[in-house]
Amino acid sequence: MGRTVANDPTQRFRFAVEIGTAEFGCQTVGGLEKELEVTEYREGGYKTTHKLPGIATTGTLSIQKGAFANIQMYTMIKEALENQAFRKDIAIIEKNRLGTAIRQFKVSEAWASKFTAPEYDASSSEVATETIEIQYEDIVASVL
Repeated sequence: MGRTVANDPTQRFRFAVEIGTAEFGCQTVGGLEKELEVTEYREGGYKTTHKLPGIATTGTLSIQKGAFANIQMYTMIKEALENQAFRKDIAIIEKNRLGTAIRQFKVSEAWASKFTAPEYDASSSEVATETIEIQYEDIVASVL
């Protein structure tokens, strides 16, 4: 019996990134993570400790894309310095082999903390890419 599209694992290169109303074609996206701090509690009379969930922390989202004529990614870091309403929601949408959206990670209260322009090298034939690092406060996964 063959696998159906619903049971195929997602291929890593089929995704879209939405920041506000704009959709970006990106090369890589990393840093989608959420971790619970582990707090140990020792109670008198017991030989072992209790492990309790502590504070939740999130990673740093890193987006790398080709350097085009627009400066929209650079504008995000400029907004974090100048605009009071600089936080945005960002969606990373996974797609199946047919291009249908199947799962989404939405990060909220996101703001740019670092922008790295392309490295220019006259002897290289590689594509110029720029990177932006984004801090966020929460991540929610959903099936579409």
